[in-house]
Amino acid sequence: MQMVAFGHAGDVNVHLCIVRGSRDDDDWNRELSAVMRTIYGKAYQLGGLTSGEHGIGIARRPYFFENTPEVNLRRMRALKEAVDPKHILNDHISYLK
Repeated sequence: MQMVAFGHAGDVNVHLCIVRGSRDDDDWNRELSAVMRTIYGKAYQLGGLTSGEHGIGIARRPYFFENTPEVNLRRMRALKEAVDPKHILNDHISYLK
């Protein structure tokens, strides 16, 4: 799979643009998922994170949950509850539920 990497050398953020090419929908979704699991798994193995600059978002949600310890999720949920008990801020994403 062809990828273009770019980012910020000073804070070690790397962005990947993964090229679909001529893949049909089924191949694209299957191959992209496998590549993302590999990439994010390796990032966590090396001490990195799924995302640290712009948030998680829907596309990275599965990889975030696969690699984030449950204790961290509980802390995030507690913080969310403390600052937004009515769940009105970004609740459409609900990635911590």
